[in-house]
Amino acid sequence: MYTVIVPAGKTECYYHVTNETFHFEYTVEGGGALDIRFEAFDHKEESLIKVDKNTTGYHLFKMTEMAPTKFC
Repeated sequence: MYTVIVPAGKTECYYHVTNETFHFEYTVEGGGALDIRFEAFDHKEESLIKVDKNTTGYHLFKMTEMAPTKFC
């Protein structure tokens, strides 16, 4: 489990490499408009999911090959 702080109005990306099922969860706890844009990309930079302006999210990813997944 990782915890990160993303400043209001900023975009930060993180990577996870696996060929197994995993989940990504986020919660906005304070500041700004209390919402976040979330997007995940496969290793070919193709969008897997895009969510605009939510305060929470839970997404399950079933990866079939060992490759990085990018989360922004």
